[in-house]
Amino acid sequence: MSTNTTTEDLRITAVETFRVSDRFLLVKVSTDAGIAGWGEPILESRAETVEAAVRELADLLIGEPVQIGRLWQRMHKSGFYRGGPILGSAVAGLDQALWDVLGTALGCRCTCCSAARYGTSSPYTPPRTVPMTPPWWIAPTSSPRPATG
Repeated sequence: MSTNTTTEDLRITAVETFRVSDRFLLVKVSTDAGIAGWGEPILESRAETVEAAVRELADLLIGEPVQIGRLWQRMHKSGFYRGGPILGSAVAGLDQALWDVLGTALGCRCTCCSAARYGTSSPYTPPRTVPMTPPWWIAPTSSPRPATG
């Protein structure tokens, strides 16, 4: 893919689901440039239900440019009722697949793509350093326990 290619040049051509079991579902988003991205839209023991939600959302994506923020908003707000675990799982899997497409198109990891968007080296803040010494109230005492009695 040339360096002049933008995500607006990539159009979604297909969304396929692959149900591995009742507990495991994959989604593949393909583009006109031959790039495919994978995601995992699953809600425990509801693979068939989430698969139906992915199929419904696929109608909103096919033919559209890969503009993740716009597509995410469209998927979340396209229906009368918004949210819930089924829709959330379906959108999350499609979102993963779209980031995978973008990362592949730009030749970097997904975290690099979102880091460029947010202007940081990583979209995730590393966890605060936790002191390795226990707090005073659970720290061992230097002297043995006094005898009772």
